[in-house]
Amino acid sequence: MPKIFLVTGSSRGLGREIVTAALAAGHRVMATGRDPRALEDLVAAHGDQVRTARLDVTDAEAADHVVSETIDAFGRLDVVVNSAGQGDRASLEDTSLEAFRRQIDTNFYGTVYLSRAAVPVLRRQGGGRERGYEQVGIPRNRAARALGPETASRGGRPLIQRSTVPTLDARQW
Repeated sequence: MPKIFLVTGSSRGLGREIVTAALAAGHRVMATGRDPRALEDLVAAHGDQVRTARLDVTDAEAADHVVSETIDAFGRLDVVVNSAGQGDRASLEDTSLEAFRRQIDTNFYGTVYLSRAAVPVLRRQGGGRERGYEQVGIPRNRAARALGPETASRGGRPLIQRSTVPTLDARQW
């Protein structure tokens, strides 16, 4: 049976690759991005197998809305992928507090908002999956220092998602 995916950051990068792989495997996808026009080619290629929605992950109400929109479109939600992210290539001392807050809002709170909206739905349905994808194995060199704020802003995502595991029955997967 095909799964229903909700994927943030679907316009490019890893989010786009996850959407493409899910569609190729026969699943149905709600692909989201700040500009859904960047997702029109997916609809043209996959028709009713994919829906698109505008989503600014820093907006908690928008996260609630896109979860509801996914249920309305497909009847359920099985897999939530928090892939949206934002990062400035600057060291901590070269990053303004405003830029740092923007990264925290996108990379951390974006995951919090979508998880808070999706987990109750997954629980009512009897289970589901929530996933986030992070950079792993960042080297300790000059390049790593340039990712300090981005890495910090993403650091709490796995902990938030791990906290949902006891509430979802993962044995069905």
